[in-house]
Amino acid sequence: MNQKLAENSVKHQSQSQPKTIAQWLEDGANIYREAIAISDTERQLSLSYQALFEQTQTIATQLYSLGLKPEDVVVIALNNGADFLTSILSVASVATAFPLNPHQPEAEYNRYFSQLEVKAVIVAHDLSSAICSVASSLNIPIFKLNCDSQAPAGQFLLSAECPSTESANTQMIPTKIVPKLSDRAILVGTSGATGSPKIISLTHESFFVSISHAADWMQLTKGDRSLVLTPFAMLHALVRSSCPLLLQGGKVVCTPGYNPAKILDWLDQYQPSFFTAVPSIYRSILHWAIAF
Repeated sequence: MNQKLAENSVKHQSQSQPKTIAQWLEDGANIYREAIAISDTERQLSLSYQALFEQTQTIATQLYSLGLKPEDVVVIALNNGADFLTSILSVASVATAFPLNPHQPEAEYNRYFSQLEVKAVIVAHDLSSAICSVASSLNIPIFKLNCDSQAPAGQFLLSAECPSTESANTQMIPTKIVPKLSDRAILVGTSGATGSPKIISLTHESFFVSISHAADWMQLTKGDRSLVLTPFAMLHALVRSSCPLLLQGGKVVCTPGYNPAKILDWLDQYQPSFFTAVPSIYRSILHWAIAF
């Protein structure tokens, strides 16, 4: 009973004031430990809260050693899934993560890269797309994400495509610099529904406040389980489907993206207590369910 009271006390303190992403991930590791944090419909093994924090710190330390620091923009272009989520959290623990769709036209990447001083790009190990061409033309370091299909969901390694760039960047920063609440944590590109496309910037503080309010509004607990259908390149997936639940000790189930042919099987297999999506997905699920 005393241990339970102690855990509740730590949890209350951890959510009573804004935290950086690394701080609330560490809180989660201390509170929930071996409880499952992230799983994936395409991978058999899940990632615990302790392993999630260790994974993000491993990648953050690697990025620190390569010279990245708070406010440096790192573009992440991956297919949807657990690796995309943990890579965003890892990058945001040291720099500024900017998740993007890996299959956009080259013109879109050029537009984003012209607005920002991008310091690095993270892509899948087998990806050779427009973003790699744009990054190479601008001499931006490219890091390839490598994962073992037998490893837990969200666990991966990064390798530099250009070793000479890696060794040069190693000399940039002699000591670790920890992000502050006021530093940019995540950037998100908008579709431009109310005008031209723009980039939204979230500091560590504003991101924490957003996911904390979402968790309170949805009354999430560690007994909840979400199914993520929207891409992590969309802010909705981060501040509604995944991170609010990670703040509460629940389980996030990642998918490769919305697939009407698989949605009913996913709902049956993983039994999510909630999922969030855009109206077109809800309509599609309804039509698919009626058809079967």
